[in-house]
Amino acid sequence: MAWPWLVAADLGSARGEPCEVHHVTMIPMGSRVVDYAISKVEASRPDLVLVPLGSYVAAIRTVGERVRRRYGERAHRIFRRLEVRFEARTGNRAGVPGSANRWGRRLLRRVIGTEAYTTLDEVAAVYEELLRRLSQHEGLPVLVLAEPRWPAWVDRENAGANTIFDELCRRTRLVADRRRMLWADCEPLFALAANRDALYLSDGVHKSAHGARLQAQAVLAALREAGAGFPPEPGGDGSGT
Repeated sequence: MAWPWLVAADLGSARGEPCEVHHVTMIPMGSRVVDYAISKVEASRPDLVLVPLGSYVAAIRTVGERVRRRYGERAHRIFRRLEVRFEARTGNRAGVPGSANRWGRRLLRRVIGTEAYTTLDEVAAVYEELLRRLSQHEGLPVLVLAEPRWPAWVDRENAGANTIFDELCRRTRLVADRRRMLWADCEPLFALAANRDALYLSDGVHKSAHGARLQAQAVLAALREAGAGFPPEPGGDGSGT
């Protein structure tokens, strides 16, 4: 189960009533993505907005994007079908990729090359505009969840991936703080893991069940600290810490 539903389950248990999740996929690039996200917020009228902060489209360079830019959309679709089959046969959903998966990826990256989908500046600008627009909805709590840093092997394959992520967090945190939004950080919990790779699936991007639970814990801790969404502790005044 992904972290938003884990958060909803725990919040619902704490509040004694179900919490409904309205999940919106937002890729932080392009001129219309913020309008799209805001339209979904306005349509669902949520009690809380959770904004996951990720740098994938700027930090991770893929063979698929290289194929798309060099050879076109049709070649990209064919490549993606082959890639899915390759992952199904060689990926290890428990964590670390198998040797065939690693070697196959490295060979493709060397032969074809890689490219990122967009730049750090564009991703940061999208998040800044999103938070600005959300802040215009008076009384709507917003929590930004900073994803964990990239695994070491992903950072090696995508030189500078964690540098890009750190800078994105720095820029976005300034905006969130200025607009008095909540902030949750996954990194401290992920850094404590004895086997960090086990918190991810074989692609080093998507999280395992354990990783998703840690993401949910980071969100819940931030909400609890702010007193948002939780009933007061017994004997407390409900004002939070």
